[in-house]
Amino acid sequence: MATPKPSTRKDSNRKPSVRSRRPSDVNEAEERDPSQAWYWTKEWQEAERKADEDLEAGRYKTFATMEEFLADLDDDDDE
Repeated sequence: MATPKPSTRKDSNRKPSVRSRRPSDVNEAEERDPSQAWYWTKEWQEAERKADEDLEAGRYKTFATMEEFLADLDDDDDE
């Protein structure tokens, strides 16, 4: 079976896909690598949910260059 090739289509209106990275039950963390336990804490999972909501709602910025990104960070410091 052939592996599908990634799309080369550029669509500026396309939002990043949000995939669930979390188990339905956070207690599954006990079955995971102990060094990654921080990721499965209730606090971290809440932050992940908020980040997913921001992506879905379009609350993010994209930049064509690193310079644009860094200039935006500098602008945020002035506020």
